[in-house]
Amino acid sequence: TADSNTSAARPSASATSATTSLGRCSKPADSDPRYTLVREEPFIHTYPLVPHLEALPRRLVEVDTDPETVSASCHDGPMDDDFLKSMGFPASWEETYDLLDDDKLKSLARNERFDHLLVYADPSGASVCMFETSEGFSTETFTVSGHERVPAEVWQVWPGTAEVNVLDEQGELITRVLAFVDDPHMYPWYPLKDVGEPARFDGYRMGAIAVDVAVFDTVDAWRESQTPIITAGAPVHDPVAGLPDEMFLGPTFVTSPWLFALYSGDETADNASPISIFKAVCERVETVTNALTGQQWYRIDADCGFPVTVALPLGITPTPREGSVIDGKAFLTGTTGFWTDLA
Repeated sequence: TADSNTSAARPSASATSATTSLGRCSKPADSDPRYTLVREEPFIHTYPLVPHLEALPRRLVEVDTDPETVSASCHDGPMDDDFLKSMGFPASWEETYDLLDDDKLKSLARNERFDHLLVYADPSGASVCMFETSEGFSTETFTVSGHERVPAEVWQVWPGTAEVNVLDEQGELITRVLAFVDDPHMYPWYPLKDVGEPARFDGYRMGAIAVDVAVFDTVDAWRESQTPIITAGAPVHDPVAGLPDEMFLGPTFVTSPWLFALYSGDETADNASPISIFKAVCERVETVTNALTGQQWYRIDADCGFPVTVALPLGITPTPREGSVIDGKAFLTGTTGFWTDLA
């Protein structure tokens, strides 16, 4: 286990960006992330209301996997920081940063991978991570965690951004997504042309920070707002027995468009963002308080195809409750719980 401190001095303002760029980020001058990927393409895994979706022709499945349209603000520069309000932080990263007194931070001792690594782990389940690698790359990441745990295999495509292979209890792959992590020292970082063994965890904590979502009272209310995928009469070359005439993409579904862009070679690892298409059914809703600001937010145990903890701003309507559906865009996050479990 790496040595750590319960408090540490923050990097200077020049070492930490004034706005958090979650789409693009600077890269070490001597690093070239433009690699040819040799691994299999990520896939969309779907659940009961969308059986056998992977067997349908791609043109029947109207899922926008273009990161330019899913997250244009992330792609072209620093994005709107309103997502921070989902965790009870100020909407402005500058305001959030100003609240992070040194005595509130935990740190990792300087090592061959990181010049500094500082984390504010709020008791409510939200965290802010600030780090600089030994190569000079610095950024901030954010995570949210709660009760939910999943088996997972994790490796970083770029420091602070990881590919997470979410597994079922038998160790079979459920889905593959990109996620921000607040503990980058816990995972290997591989160039895309030479991916090695991932880190493996039995009780990994997946999260989703709402960016632009709608809440529906029930699955039926959600379904009424959707346009179904019509399969009746479609020229399916490999028909699946029992395929219904129409299906819905959800209400449990998640996919990371930037992951597709990475695997296709359209984007590079330094640009990758975990902004994702996200649909989930609420199973447990709590109102928690951010200890740094005193602001409340919704921490929700939900099912997006796997167990996940969702952060929603308190003022969202309708009020989420058990059985509600969350649908929209969210940042996916992952953490081992290193900081919250630290004595």
